[in-house]
Amino acid sequence: MAASLIDIKKRIKSTQKTSQITNAMHMVSASKLARAEQKVKKYQIYANKIREIVTHIAGQQLSVIEEKGQNLNREQLIDFHDLLIERKVERTGYLIISTDKGLAGSYNSSIFKSTRLMIQQDHESTEEYTIISIGETLAHDLQKHDIPVEHIVPDLSDQPSFEDVRGLVSLIIEYYRNGEFDELYVCYNHHINAISSEFRAEKMLP
Repeated sequence: MAASLIDIKKRIKSTQKTSQITNAMHMVSASKLARAEQKVKKYQIYANKIREIVTHIAGQQLSVIEEKGQNLNREQLIDFHDLLIERKVERTGYLIISTDKGLAGSYNSSIFKSTRLMIQQDHESTEEYTIISIGETLAHDLQKHDIPVEHIVPDLSDQPSFEDVRGLVSLIIEYYRNGEFDELYVCYNHHINAISSEFRAEKMLP
């Protein structure tokens, strides 16, 4: 009986220590989340303004092409509008943002389910789309379900550098100009609050 009481006391102490560690992890995570949300809010204002400016510039370039297209040589036309002009869509590109590791709640599973459903609804064969995955987790899940992934970008930092982003953008533009796809959608989970997010697929090219 005495030995049993000693075991129970040890288990109680062990549980209390585990609880303390869990609470500490919760506090650290809550602090990180609060800082991340503040950064996201500031970034969203910047991103919206950049999108507004780029859309305006693109519209102005298209107007110039319509007015002066007859007088521009082939090289000038390509530089001017190859990322702006709509073309016949024979293949759609998807840049899907996921994570490399777990411990992200339902983030990856939500993107996987939404991506798989989107592919099934919009395409009849694998010849109709190209997938580029940021993060290995989603890529492996898609491949297990016979959805091919053309390119995987692993180990991208939570706060990617300009060089990281430029390399990814260069890859995407190269794919687009080589005819790997005729339009591109960026797919991700849009953060709403700590307990909810929304899957979005936003068209980026052309």
